[in-house]
Amino acid sequence: MQDDTIQVCYALHDREGARMRHMGASIASLLANTERKVRVHLIHDALLSPEDREKFRELVEEKHGQALILHSMEGAELPERYGELLADRAAPGKYPMEAAYLLFAMELLQDEPKVILLDADMLFHLDIRFLWEEDAGRHGIAAVPETANPGAAGYIQRRQIVASGEVRAEDFLETGVLLAEPAKLLRENRNLIGRMLRRAGKSEAPTYLQDSVNRFLARKARKLPLKYNVLVTCQRAAGNPNAAAGSGVFRFTADNLREDAKDSYEQLFWAAYQATPWHEEGKNERIAFLGELLHENDYRSAAGMRELRAPEELESLAATGDVQKVAPELFGRLILQFNVQNQLLLRLFRESERYGQEIGELLALLPAPMARIWRRWQGGGEKLQPDDRSNYSTMLLNTFLTRGSREELRRFVALAGEIGQDAVKETADALAAHCSWELARKLYDSLPRELLQRAEDLHAYGICAGRSGHPEQAGKLFEEAVGKGYRASEPYLVCIRECLAKKKEDA
Repeated sequence: MQDDTIQVCYALHDREGARMRHMGASIASLLANTERKVRVHLIHDALLSPEDREKFRELVEEKHGQALILHSMEGAELPERYGELLADRAAPGKYPMEAAYLLFAMELLQDEPKVILLDADMLFHLDIRFLWEEDAGRHGIAAVPETANPGAAGYIQRRQIVASGEVRAEDFLETGVLLAEPAKLLRENRNLIGRMLRRAGKSEAPTYLQDSVNRFLARKARKLPLKYNVLVTCQRAAGNPNAAAGSGVFRFTADNLREDAKDSYEQLFWAAYQATPWHEEGKNERIAFLGELLHENDYRSAAGMRELRAPEELESLAATGDVQKVAPELFGRLILQFNVQNQLLLRLFRESERYGQEIGELLALLPAPMARIWRRWQGGGEKLQPDDRSNYSTMLLNTFLTRGSREELRRFVALAGEIGQDAVKETADALAAHCSWELARKLYDSLPRELLQRAEDLHAYGICAGRSGHPEQAGKLFEEAVGKGYRASEPYLVCIRECLAKKKEDA
């Protein structure tokens, strides 16, 4: 009786640990959506620790009751003809050993009638049996053409092998999902692996595996429907943030990760990752609220930044297994934003005896003026300087007005006078804008009148006075603003006068 088990194969060479976790999410999503028997082949090397091997077994065998076959490449078990790829030349975006393992899988699994070769960053929102039942074509290879993805055509035209005419744009394959009949593929393409390896070994392009597969197989491959390899980047660029709500296989790399709860791709990834044994790993319950802060803030702009200090500087703070381990670059971009650090410090300072070490480590990451302001806020003897004004304003707006208690805000506002009158004025304006009327009025009261000559300032001052229960003062300020031609103060002045007149009558 023919074995009807679906055979899937991943290859892993992971120096940082994030790739392995992406693969865990991929496997979790695949098995959660598939009812048929599945055998997961995982080709790996010594970089995969015994502990993580057990996590893969836990995920596949214990949680889903499916079969896992680990193929270890330890001891240079790859044939010598894999040559230069074994050198593992470091370059951004290149996975030479991993690429060699995927090519080797075609030989390793050639006794299997069919196999699905997968990248670590494929997420499944369909039953894999639909792909398994597709025809691999007369040459034994099938994949989705990259042009099937919206907006990809222009990018493909810039690829060297397309621009040179070696491969037509409409034939160029997305190799994250390959449906193959290994024996047929190798039989009908003489010395295929050797030719691919020689070409790949000479390539300096980050996508050399994809290019080598396309160079030899693009025209021969059967073209699969888009749903089997949907590029998240292209879908977002085309204005389709919710396409993951439908069925499909989605390519979702670390660069695609965002802090956006409304994005269906984001929801799909985190749902899959949270079903893996790695989900709780690395979390520090002492600062469990850090993840909450990251999700509360909007970091679309931050996520576009690239030049940042290494996130390892915060490892002792133990951020989140979810963000730090899965997308360390994104985690670095998020946590190294000053407003996140300051908001986290505000939480830590509330239990300073408990979090003394973490407070010290975070203060060391902040610019010197911010650290100085924090220490002064805590009652330290450091003297604030006029140049601290911009840092003080940033902390006021992003931390104390949004996260602080009334007492914490009051103590912070008191520091403005030490920096200078300009800082006091900016603080009063910010408090007025955030409806902290009484605090703002007291600051305006403390300023010399020459700093409050503009009609707009008099109007803001008047609103604070009126809202905090000082109508006579508010009336005088609105009257002065109207005298300077500020029309917006006129209705307020009329209202104040009517209220004062009624109050006098009642008395």
